[in-house]
Amino acid sequence: MTGRDQTLTTRGVYREIITTFFFNQNSVNQHATDTVVLFRFCQESPTLTTAYEMHPDNLKLMLNGKTLVEPAVVDFSNRMKKKKNAVFNQPIEVNLNLLAAQNVVLVRWTEDNAQTGAQPVPPVPEEPPKDYYLIVECARRKSMEDILKTVSVNRVPSKDSVYKLYQSLGGGDGDIVTDSQKISLHCPASRSRLTMPVRGRNCDHIDCFDVSSFLFMNKAQKARWTCPKCNKSVQFDEIVVDEFMQTLLNNFPSSDSIDATLENNEIVVREAKKLVKNDSNRNVVETLSNSTYSWRRYLLRFAIR
Repeated sequence: MTGRDQTLTTRGVYREIITTFFFNQNSVNQHATDTVVLFRFCQESPTLTTAYEMHPDNLKLMLNGKTLVEPAVVDFSNRMKKKKNAVFNQPIEVNLNLLAAQNVVLVRWTEDNAQTGAQPVPPVPEEPPKDYYLIVECARRKSMEDILKTVSVNRVPSKDSVYKLYQSLGGGDGDIVTDSQKISLHCPASRSRLTMPVRGRNCDHIDCFDVSSFLFMNKAQKARWTCPKCNKSVQFDEIVVDEFMQTLLNNFPSSDSIDATLENNEIVVREAKKLVKNDSNRNVVETLSNSTYSWRRYLLRFAIR
């Protein structure tokens, strides 16, 4: 046990562990750019079947005397403000040059103190301290092409999305009823047109986000892994490709959005009409050219079965 970090003692109940692990340097190619060693943390929970990346509060991590992670600077005047969304941390990548045959790891963290004063408080008996797992793993970095292939396997059939839309338009026993629904063909994060439309498995909405934009957003050190549309948690293995949205993208190649209505127990989708301003600054509805041909070309029907 080394001396306590005075910065950490002001932030809550101080905790520290020192552990060792062995690493066979001959087991990896030291010059391979796609091979990495990762330090990962997840919180222990008896009811959690899938553990996601989560760092302890005010984490300080050292390997063989070298600091890998320093505690973030905290604004103590705002400590009582709760964050809207949980932050899921990224694995900590370790330079292979820092590893030896036997390695010493020092982990310091705190149980957050509810008080804003400098004096730490003892843990509440009814609220046991949070326990974490520390995992050291050797991994191979995947290319974006490989990642997209993995994502593309998990798909939502068109009929499932059509029935969800059917319920929202007043069919079946839908709780939310509307006369029509506008569906955007643009990603809410990047504002660009969707290429591979995805959403979280537990998302309730039809609108999708683009998988490439979503993955790029979550490459940051403190990733949120939340849906940019509804803010629900979306982990990598919960990303699903929506086949219904892919059909819309293929059939409306130049549209920003489409309108969906329920007609004779069928979902009918049309290119959304745009509001534009004329020279007199009056809002007018932009009409489609060659109405008969264009209207039929930009109209799809989905039977409810």
